[in-house]
Amino acid sequence: MIIVNKGLVVQKAQEYLNECQPNGYTLRLVADEIRQDGNWWEIPIEASTDPENHCEHVNLLVGLEERFEKDNLDVLVVPCYAHER
Repeated sequence: MIIVNKGLVVQKAQEYLNECQPNGYTLRLVADEIRQDGNWWEIPIEASTDPENHCEHVNLLVGLEERFEKDNLDVLVVPCYAHER
C-alpha cells in the first residue's frame, strides 16, 4: 500500500506535467495551493495563458487525472490561469 502525502502528490504531478506540456503555453503546478480533502487531493494546475483550443486543454487535464487514477491516487485537477492570480 502506498502512503500518500503531499510530497508524493507533488512529485507525481511534476512528473506527469513534464510528460504532457502543450504547444503554445505552459502548465505549472501551484504546489503551495494543493489541498487534501479526505482521501482526495485538489491540485491546481495553472496555464500560462488562455489556451487557444479549450477542448484540447480540458482533455489534457482529464488525462492528468487519469494518470493519477492509474497510480491509485484520488486527485481532482483544478484549472487556473496566470492572469486570474
